[in-house]
Amino acid sequence: MEGALRYQMRGAMAPLLLALVTEPVRDLVSSNIYGYPFVPGNVSFRLGIMTVIAWTAGAMSARLARESAQAKQLADREAALHRELRAFHDVLLAGVSTAGLGEALQSMVERIGRDFGYASLTVLLMETDGRLLPAASYGSPHLLSRALAPGEGIPGEVAATGRPLLVPDVSADPRSAQGDPATLSELGVPIVAGSQVAGVLSAGSRAPDAFGNSDTVRLERIAAYMSLVIENARLLSQERATIDRLRELDTMKSDFVAITSHELRTPLTAMRGFIKTLRRPDLTVGEDELNEFLAILDRQSDRLARLVEDLLIVSRIDAGALHLRMEPVDVEECFRETLHELGPSAASVALHVTPGLARIVTDSQRLGQITRNLLENALKFSPVESGVRLSACRDADHLVIEVADKGPGIPAEDITRVFERFHQVGGSLRRRADGFGLGLYITKRLVEVLGGTVGVESEVGAGTTFRVRLPLAPVASPPAGQSPIRASTNPSGSNGARS
Repeated sequence: MEGALRYQMRGAMAPLLLALVTEPVRDLVSSNIYGYPFVPGNVSFRLGIMTVIAWTAGAMSARLARESAQAKQLADREAALHRELRAFHDVLLAGVSTAGLGEALQSMVERIGRDFGYASLTVLLMETDGRLLPAASYGSPHLLSRALAPGEGIPGEVAATGRPLLVPDVSADPRSAQGDPATLSELGVPIVAGSQVAGVLSAGSRAPDAFGNSDTVRLERIAAYMSLVIENARLLSQERATIDRLRELDTMKSDFVAITSHELRTPLTAMRGFIKTLRRPDLTVGEDELNEFLAILDRQSDRLARLVEDLLIVSRIDAGALHLRMEPVDVEECFRETLHELGPSAASVALHVTPGLARIVTDSQRLGQITRNLLENALKFSPVESGVRLSACRDADHLVIEVADKGPGIPAEDITRVFERFHQVGGSLRRRADGFGLGLYITKRLVEVLGGTVGVESEVGAGTTFRVRLPLAPVASPPAGQSPIRASTNPSGSNGARS
């Protein structure tokens, strides 16, 4: 029994072989000494019983050994599964406990690399152009140095097919674009978010043929966790962007209400005051005073109409409902009509147009609005004695219009915002000039609708120059991102009515 417990069947049979010799000898010795008769059947019986006991003990011991080994394997697998589940839990916590997606992925790959003993582990995220951009890496930080073109390398193959790829020997695989020369085998699995491949999780080893099916299953589980983290981060980013946009819209609404109330009330208050004055029965005014009152009313009503017109133009541009009338336009003549509309302020504008400048095909009304908005903006912020310069010349197949002043200039922090709606330098509560702050926004949108560009150069204390580039002929389609604009062509070259 002791032999069976220690060595299973071999341990049980060894004493039986010894008994085959000792049992007959014992009976022979007893017969000679004590005179007992020697009975072979007694020896056979005992040997038979011993054989049955030895075989039974050996078989039971072998079965117990097998069951013990199976139990140990099961316990090892359960322990490994427990460690893996705990590692997955830690990985998921590491991913959701950090603020940014990059930090989350870096924390995850570091935890996975340490827990599972990978030599290197890299997460590459899919860009909109199909490139794979490394986002986090463990073991080989230099793998973050460059992006992979669509289909490039083993990760590119994984992203293209959407299936795992195991390469036992990267040196013998032509698809390998591994940046770490010490890596001999590689395993890549896709990171799938929804129905789209969002990226690739790539593991590397310093030994050949280091990965198997269990590694593939494990990395696929980890990739599923990562897809949740990536999707969560993207949803959170979208939510934050939406909140920021709503706050911006709320601020714009408040600014719009404040600015509109002020700008519309000013001319209305002036008009009502002069009308009440003229209606007083006890008031006697001369012809000169009456003409002056009427001129003031005319200016204030024109100002009110211009404010309403700006709001209407913005709504039409944003809705893609602005009508264009494309026709040959004499630029200098258009400029002179615009200066005439400015009234007395036109005296502060110096006009310079290249002699012999050919006509361009554009919308004369919108060209006039662009020029007028830029001139009015320059005149608002320029000392009367300094003047404003309006110039136009041809540059290849474009017309270049410049409006330059010698005003206070625009600070660097406001340069990028001058074309935003309702924006004025200093903010809505410290406005240096009247108006909605829509002039430059309308100018930019009208220039874009006509297929051109507008830029600004400024130096604080030295002045500002706005430069507009318009094509000499109409563009075939509106710029990318712009709403389609209805356009018609007037081949006769008549300018038509301007409003």
